[in-house]
Amino acid sequence: MNSINPTPASMALGDDFVVNEMIQNFYALKREDLTQKDLFDPRRDIDKECGWPVYITNLEYKLLYDRNPIANRVISLMPSECWVTQPEVYENKEEDPTEFEEAWKALPSQLSSGNSWYQPGNSEGNKIWSKLHQLDEISGICSFGILFIGFDDGLPYYESVLGVEEINSAPQSAVDETSKEPIKNLQLVANSESGVYKLTTNVEKTEGRKLTFLRPLPETQVQIESYETNISSPRYGKPTSYLLDLTEAADTAHAAQGAPVSSFSVHWSRVLHVAEKTVTSEVFGTPRAQQVFNNLLNIRKISGSGSEGYWSNAFPIINFGTHPQLGADVTLDRDNLKAEMDAVYNKLKRYIATSGLVADPIQLDIKDPTPFIDIEIEQICIKEGVPKRIFLGSERGELASSQDARAWNKRVMLRQKMYVSVEIISEFIDVMIQSGVLPEPESFSIEWPDLNNQTETEKVDIGLKRTEAMSKYVLGGAGEIMTEFSFYTLILGLSDEDAQTIIEENDAEEPEEEEEDIRLTLTKGQDDE
Repeated sequence: MNSINPTPASMALGDDFVVNEMIQNFYALKREDLTQKDLFDPRRDIDKECGWPVYITNLEYKLLYDRNPIANRVISLMPSECWVTQPEVYENKEEDPTEFEEAWKALPSQLSSGNSWYQPGNSEGNKIWSKLHQLDEISGICSFGILFIGFDDGLPYYESVLGVEEINSAPQSAVDETSKEPIKNLQLVANSESGVYKLTTNVEKTEGRKLTFLRPLPETQVQIESYETNISSPRYGKPTSYLLDLTEAADTAHAAQGAPVSSFSVHWSRVLHVAEKTVTSEVFGTPRAQQVFNNLLNIRKISGSGSEGYWSNAFPIINFGTHPQLGADVTLDRDNLKAEMDAVYNKLKRYIATSGLVADPIQLDIKDPTPFIDIEIEQICIKEGVPKRIFLGSERGELASSQDARAWNKRVMLRQKMYVSVEIISEFIDVMIQSGVLPEPESFSIEWPDLNNQTETEKVDIGLKRTEAMSKYVLGGAGEIMTEFSFYTLILGLSDEDAQTIIEENDAEEPEEEEEDIRLTLTKGQDDE
């Protein structure tokens, strides 16, 4: 059994490193060590019997995302829901746009490969949102994803962006010099002797900087080459260099067709690193499919066995037997019988000719796999916190209850504000400002549309119901037991201001109606005379 005790080297570095190493050693314990305790049933290994893996590799996550529709839905669900609308980025709410706002609006045009006459409106998508949406999705396939950012600074990718200058950076290699493979169980050595870390921007060198491309990449195409170890740096423990592979390892078909195959080092200032559901690390998050991986494998087995079972049993099995009167001393022409059956099953022939044989079909019971798949999908929905109809993509319109839809929208809006805005959009804009692509504003804000805003159909339906309620209130004499103001606010759910406005308008119309009644009465009296 592995020991969780700290090493003398880590004890010399202080309490923080002792605790950190003990945590790492605990999670490095073999699964067999844990099964010896009371955490699992000691009588059997359920994971092994069910074919569930102990450790899941990044390539397995990626292959499941590429080939399994349910796994793809698990990974793409939240990003797709969050990016169904686009946010507004602004410096202030004044009518005249600022220099920053003008530059932000024009930024997507820098990504055009040639002349483009497309000018997206405020509610339309653009290439910036498209790339950030892709980054949001692929960063959840494994434990992180990156956005490789191209600038027109003319420097090699392994160097810092021109004008972005680091002082006293202390990178530690994460790659073995001999094998060129990542170092397993890498222990970062805290560096306190490199001096105070500083990150500055030379405005003269970054002036007029342009964006040339954005390339989202999953972890399967990225290898971290080194980490920052200067403890005075706000980037302590974060990558300082990446090795990128622009050809997917699992996509050899494209490589065979002449797609470029290249690996090269890239400086961190040219990369936006995104990791969701980070727990103890700011570099590695939790893959979105990790906690439902077993369920996804179960669905794969059930779906595969269901289709294979149907294929095998769609045609009845024929049991050929000789007539009992012939006895056991019978020679069966198996080759001729096989040829006859092959012509029936694989060709257009619909009869068989036998002599002395009795053909008895064996009826097989084909099970419907739907209930078993539903159980797995329900467990996935429980983990994701999503109504089942929304997960299946059938929630639109009246198919999902308004309560479910509003609760789900609140969860989506929470992720938009707490994760997408903070960890993706704002970080991307900061990189653009730091590199000189965007001018430096006093500050900027990100505002998302309210997903629970009523549609036109919902507004008409609510208006009709409120009108019916008001009519019953007046005709039923409910005003004797409830004031108008209370009825409008407590029953109809109107705001105090809206209720007061309606009451004032009614009071203003009443004198006019009384004057009209008096005029009609006087006129009638004159006519009678």
